[in-house]
Amino acid sequence: MEYGTGSYLEEGKRYQGKIILDEKFYIKGEKEYPETYIPLEKVEAVRIRGNRMEVMVTPSLVTAYTATIEGESKELKRLIKDLAQRIGLKKRLFKAEWVGKPYSR
Repeated sequence: MEYGTGSYLEEGKRYQGKIILDEKFYIKGEKEYPETYIPLEKVEAVRIRGNRMEVMVTPSLVTAYTATIEGESKELKRLIKDLAQRIGLKKRLFKAEWVGKPYSR
């Protein structure tokens, strides 16, 4: 599914394109940017602030990072709803944050 246009922000770099969620989550511009792939099974939490979404990812026991996605607020909320449904995230009470099971492998 497509969630409008947006940007993936990473330490001084910005990848712009369409926000895509199918069997993987990524940004697609003129080409697919492999740097923007976010493994869905490794997502621990998602937070939204205005037109910015932060995705906390733990790919292994020793590495973790936060991916920042900018886009239209309405589209990001729809994306979070679909992400929460797909990977089982629960909304935290009184916060704009959805959390899942902590990385336990």
